Amino acid sequence: MRKGLRSRTTLWSASFATSSSLFVVMVALPLSVNASVVISEFLYDAQGSDTGKEWVELFNTGPNAVDISKWKVSDGSNHVLNAPPKNGSTGSMTLAPGTYAILAGDAAAFLGAHAGLGVSIIDTTLSLGNAAGSISIRDASSTVIDSVSYTKSLGATGDGNSLQKTSAGVWIGAIPTPGQANAEVAAAKVAPVVPSKAASKKSSTQATSKTRPAVVEPDVATVDDVRNEPDVAAESIVPISSDETAAANAAMNWGSPWLLGAIGIAMAAAGAGVIARKSKKTEWDIEEMPSDV
Repeated sequence: MRKGLRSRTTLWSASFATSSSLFVVMVALPLSVNASVVISEFLYDAQGSDTGKEWVELFNTGPNAVDISKWKVSDGSNHVLNAPPKNGSTGSMTLAPGTYAILAGDAAAFLGAHAGLGVSIIDTTLSLGNAAGSISIRDASSTVIDSVSYTKSLGATGDGNSLQKTSAGVWIGAIPTPGQANAEVAAAKVAPVVPSKAASKKSSTQATSKTRPAVVEPDVATVDDVRNEPDVAAESIVPISSDETAAANAAMNWGSPWLLGAIGIAMAAAGAGVIARKSKKTEWDIEEMPSDV
């Protein structure tokens, strides 16, 4: 009796152990497959306004396809993933081995900025902090599959870069590579150009000259200009030769008999005119008086 009891007990124990092992394998398998999906890149501080420009890149590092249709992304709040074609989403909700998927805050805007990208673009809601934050992805059972915390000290602070995970597991700021292999070297930091005072003054002068009409100064002659100006009147005088001067003096010689004769004739004519006027007046004054005889 005791021997048979021990045999049945041993058989039951072995069967339970085998069933337990199968249960553990069946539960652990989906988790291990899902764990092959990682956050590989994200843009948290876009140039200008962040609205609709933030995105998170997922990469399937494993050998099996992973269904992410019921997954959520968390930025402090959980957000569903909109299956294509909802809200402009494109591609598939199944992430094949070695492929990428982009979780975009605005799928249509992302596609407009990255046309021809041959990966799944999944629309969702994102609101990532610019100073610091955290991102996580959760599967259908709300299990955290991967997560990352960041601060602006890592880089990619509004300079057009994104944070990317290198093959060594280090996060760096580099030129965005959505749907492609990440950069291995951080982008060089370019110091802002500060214009010198001379350059600023020159720019200000140029701007003033463009906006203010030019003032035409009147052409005012200076004292030196007047002094140096040639005497036009003097230049217009034609010099007279000595012979011409002598002839003129001879003509004006008061001792010339011709001149004296002309003067005498003129004076005689004037005297005769005066005498004639007096004689005429006298004739008009003579009246015949009647005779008394």
